[in-house]
Amino acid sequence: MKALFVVLVTSVCCLPVSAQNYSSQTVDDYVGELNEKNIERWPDQRMPIKVFIKPGENVIGFQPQYASFLNEALQAWSQAMSGQVSFVIVNAPAAADITVSWISHLPEDSKELGGLTTIYPGSEGPSKVDIKLVTFPERRSQQQKLLTAVKFSTFHEIGHALGIAGHSSNHQDVMTGTVHLNNTMTFMNIGLSNRDVRTLQRISNDPVLAQRRNENHAVANQKREISRLGNEGNKCFNSKDYKGAKDCYEKAFAIGRTHPSVRQNLAMTYYELGKQKIDESDWNEADRLITLAIEIDRQHLTFPIGLRR
Repeated sequence: MKALFVVLVTSVCCLPVSAQNYSSQTVDDYVGELNEKNIERWPDQRMPIKVFIKPGENVIGFQPQYASFLNEALQAWSQAMSGQVSFVIVNAPAAADITVSWISHLPEDSKELGGLTTIYPGSEGPSKVDIKLVTFPERRSQQQKLLTAVKFSTFHEIGHALGIAGHSSNHQDVMTGTVHLNNTMTFMNIGLSNRDVRTLQRISNDPVLAQRRNENHAVANQKREISRLGNEGNKCFNSKDYKGAKDCYEKAFAIGRTHPSVRQNLAMTYYELGKQKIDESDWNEADRLITLAIEIDRQHLTFPIGLRR
């Protein structure tokens, strides 16, 4: 989950650059500052990205401008990527890739955050994304700073939704982790920096990052498959369908032989099947199964004296 920390102060810390006039920076991008393992990219075949916008009229503190800020953010990121990233608004959350809603407050431990983006990973890029944008109703008396904070947060959270995992340390970037709002900064000049654009371009097009992302996806997919097989195996085991559990756990073991719970579950299943064979007086098969159980997970398995002949 990614978020932006917003500070309403009067001291001058930075001025965001206009989306129409990208500034030059000493460093072209901030990919090196991001959490590389969590960097994502929306596959080309998923374009346009489907966005559902939950109406905010009934949310405390919501203002009509907030919806305009969201449309501006979607347009700015798409234009910056020359259409390589595109969006379409849909009318139902079930049809959406990204769901955006407004909320008056985040949970207590996140109350100073301007927004929160949750990315649900898929086999190739994000599966679903949920964005919550804070309305800050208690700051209505500071209208100009409030509008600036909400617009900045909106641009920022869309950046996370597009795969920018982490934050820039440069306060001129919209993906900075903390933004200090000052009297000169207004919502009219909020926009993407050159580094914001180049970072997303590199995430989308750099072959080295693509290879690492594919490797990360392969590992994540293996973990998900192990988890799926493990859950199916657990259901079988708990219903005493040890043969069904064995099939699931063996498939999981073939994927992740060093996974502790996979080894333990498979060993216990062999052990239970071995006990069944003892009851059937099939001593050879019982011995084979219990030997397998010991070999797979000697550390955790204990056997009653006399169980093995």
